[in-house]
Amino acid sequence: MHNLTLPMQELLLHNQYLKGIKQGLAHTTIFEYIAFKSLERYEFRVKDPEEADLFYVPLFAALFNGLKDYANIDTIIIPQLRAFGKYFDRYGGVDYAFIQMLFSQDNIPITVHQQKTLASMITLGDLNYNYSKYQMRESWRNVNFPLTSNIAQQFEIKPESSRHISTFFIGQINLTDFDTVAAPIREGMANVMRVIPHSIVIDARRYDPITGVYSYNFSRMMSNSKFCCVPHGDGPTTKRLFDTFRTLCIPIVLSDEIKFPFEDLFINYPEILIQIPAFEPDRIPIAMSIPSTKRKLSMKKNMIRVSHLLEQKFDYNIEKGNLMWGWLWVHYFKLSTVAASKRRTLLQSRYLD
Repeated sequence: MHNLTLPMQELLLHNQYLKGIKQGLAHTTIFEYIAFKSLERYEFRVKDPEEADLFYVPLFAALFNGLKDYANIDTIIIPQLRAFGKYFDRYGGVDYAFIQMLFSQDNIPITVHQQKTLASMITLGDLNYNYSKYQMRESWRNVNFPLTSNIAQQFEIKPESSRHISTFFIGQINLTDFDTVAAPIREGMANVMRVIPHSIVIDARRYDPITGVYSYNFSRMMSNSKFCCVPHGDGPTTKRLFDTFRTLCIPIVLSDEIKFPFEDLFINYPEILIQIPAFEPDRIPIAMSIPSTKRKLSMKKNMIRVSHLLEQKFDYNIEKGNLMWGWLWVHYFKLSTVAASKRRTLLQSRYLD
């Protein structure tokens, strides 16, 4: 593996990521930085690009959300890669890996068009389930990864009676910035939750200094909740899902298009969450009533069991069962096919003489 560094990206990571780490507020998309630092120390990293099977490009694309012109793949990034040498064009970019820990949209470096046409391997923070199911040739290159939770993992499973909130949600209800289906899903969910006894719904306004999410001690409220509703957000995935695993609050997911990280590979999600149709919030009370006490206990134990795989750690070590180990394994299967083609030396055919 060869680790490329682009000057603008290196400057940005210090300004955006490192300050947050020092303050204990890891950015939602911090995996881009963790991957960069981990691969710097990777034992199979090579200095000679001729020996590399995979070229990792620390793009830090999520930090250019709304600023695509400063990290445009076609006009800025690929020309820099070509200036580095012949390697990007040698195999059409199939042996390159990019990470963008947000969903693709029009004003971010890896747009929907790039997601479909860029030959390189792409790690995204959000991936549409139907896309991964019906666009198999394209999605073979793509993988989605967990967003960062800043909440410390709970390992002690408290008695059910100590969780006094029946179901909990915090977030913006009238969410219309990117995905038009988010608002009706959230409004329907909130209306149902408000009539459930002992439930809490907090309509936290984004970027508002008074009613913003971080004005509330929401991690404590989640830790004292039996269930946490997780609706469709700006994209199918939402950061709050990963907060539920950390607080052992059983998530009820209302997002039809969500693609879970490591789904059916390392994690069996029916063992740690409940999913109901996004536009059928009336099922929330039913979903709350179905799991037995034994089942709830099992789900929480499984959340703890997968916590190591989902945790964003800042020791930058690659060890069995952690997040970077998972990233490398996912890419290993793809890379094996690419590397086999790159390394093969064909004999001259006698039919071409």
